[in-house]
Amino acid sequence: MASTETEFFAGVVSWILSWIFWAVGAKRCHDRDKSGWIQLIIIFPIIGFFWYLYELGFVRGDPWPNRFGYPPGATPSSR
Repeated sequence: MASTETEFFAGVVSWILSWIFWAVGAKRCHDRDKSGWIQLIIIFPIIGFFWYLYELGFVRGDPWPNRFGYPPGATPSSR
Protein backbone atom coordinates (compact mmCIF):
# COMPACT_ATOMS: atom_id res chain seq x y z
CA MET A 1 0.00 0.00 0.00
CA ALA A 2 1.39 3.41 -1.00
CA SER A 3 2.24 5.80 1.77
CA THR A 4 0.98 9.37 1.99
CA GLU A 5 4.49 10.71 1.41
CA THR A 6 4.82 8.74 -1.82
CA GLU A 7 1.47 9.99 -3.07
CA PHE A 8 2.40 13.57 -2.18
CA PHE A 9 5.74 13.27 -3.98
CA ALA A 10 4.05 11.77 -7.06
CA GLY A 11 1.56 14.65 -7.09
CA VAL A 12 4.30 17.28 -6.87
CA VAL A 13 6.31 15.62 -9.65
CA SER A 14 3.16 15.38 -11.78
CA TRP A 15 2.45 19.11 -11.40
CA ILE A 16 6.04 20.03 -12.24
CA LEU A 17 6.10 17.85 -15.35
CA SER A 18 2.70 19.18 -16.45
CA TRP A 19 3.94 22.76 -16.11
CA ILE A 20 7.01 21.95 -18.22
CA PHE A 21 4.89 20.16 -20.84
CA TRP A 22 2.54 23.14 -21.29
CA ALA A 23 5.35 25.74 -21.18
CA VAL A 24 7.36 23.97 -23.89
CA GLY A 25 4.19 23.51 -25.92
CA ALA A 26 3.44 27.25 -25.66
CA LYS A 27 6.95 28.08 -26.88
CA ARG A 28 6.47 25.73 -29.80
CA CYS A 29 3.13 27.35 -30.63
CA HIS A 30 4.86 30.73 -30.60
CA ASP A 31 7.44 29.35 -33.06
CA ARG A 32 4.49 28.64 -35.35
CA ASP A 33 2.99 32.14 -34.76
CA LYS A 34 0.05 30.73 -32.81
CA SER A 35 -1.21 31.44 -29.32
CA GLY A 36 -0.23 28.98 -26.60
CA TRP A 37 -3.92 28.49 -25.85
CA ILE A 38 -4.30 26.53 -29.09
CA GLN A 39 -2.80 23.58 -27.18
CA LEU A 40 -6.18 23.05 -25.58
CA ILE A 41 -7.31 21.40 -28.82
CA ILE A 42 -5.79 18.24 -27.37
CA ILE A 43 -8.89 17.86 -25.18
CA PHE A 44 -10.88 16.83 -28.27
CA PRO A 45 -10.67 13.08 -28.71
CA ILE A 46 -8.62 11.61 -31.55
CA ILE A 47 -8.48 14.65 -33.88
CA GLY A 48 -7.02 16.87 -31.16
CA PHE A 49 -4.22 14.43 -30.43
CA PHE A 50 -3.26 14.02 -34.08
CA TRP A 51 -3.41 17.77 -34.71
CA TYR A 52 -1.22 18.41 -31.66
CA LEU A 53 1.27 15.75 -32.73
CA TYR A 54 1.46 17.04 -36.30
CA GLU A 55 1.45 20.78 -35.61
CA LEU A 56 3.86 20.80 -32.69
CA GLY A 57 5.92 17.76 -33.55
CA PHE A 58 6.54 17.67 -37.27
CA VAL A 59 5.97 21.10 -38.81
CA ARG A 60 8.90 23.53 -38.83
CA GLY A 61 8.65 26.87 -37.09
CA ASP A 62 8.37 30.15 -38.95
CA PRO A 63 11.75 31.11 -40.48
CA TRP A 64 10.97 34.83 -40.17
CA PRO A 65 10.19 37.02 -37.14
CA ASN A 66 6.58 36.84 -36.01
CA ARG A 67 4.51 38.62 -33.36
CA PHE A 68 6.27 36.61 -30.64
CA GLY A 69 9.78 37.61 -31.70
CA TYR A 70 12.63 36.24 -33.73
CA PRO A 71 13.09 32.53 -34.44
CA PRO A 72 15.53 30.63 -32.21
CA GLY A 73 19.09 31.41 -33.19
CA ALA A 74 18.18 34.55 -35.12
CA THR A 75 18.82 38.09 -33.98
CA PRO A 76 17.65 41.42 -35.36
CA SER A 77 21.11 42.01 -36.84
CA SER A 78 21.13 38.66 -38.73
CA ARG A 79 18.01 39.52 -40.74
